[in-house]
Amino acid sequence: MHWRRRVQQQHKELFAEIDRIWPLRAETKVRLSVIGSGALMLQADYERGTKDSDVFETTGLSSEIKEHLSRVAGAGSDLHRR
Repeated sequence: MHWRRRVQQQHKELFAEIDRIWPLRAETKVRLSVIGSGALMLQADYERGTKDSDVFETTGLSSEIKEHLSRVAGAGSDLHRR
């Protein structure tokens, strides 16, 4: 499998897993934007030269959603370890 498709598949699986284990049930989905090199890798043949990352915060997430997202996918979570 081409590396770009592999990265796209990994992103798809990551968000599917977050959906599966998400503790909050709502009528609408929570929008998580993919930005930076992650967005580039999904849209173009982009090979990342570094392993560092930038952290951005969106005002579109409530403190409750941020807390749950950190719990299910943040540092130390089962998903993070995988």
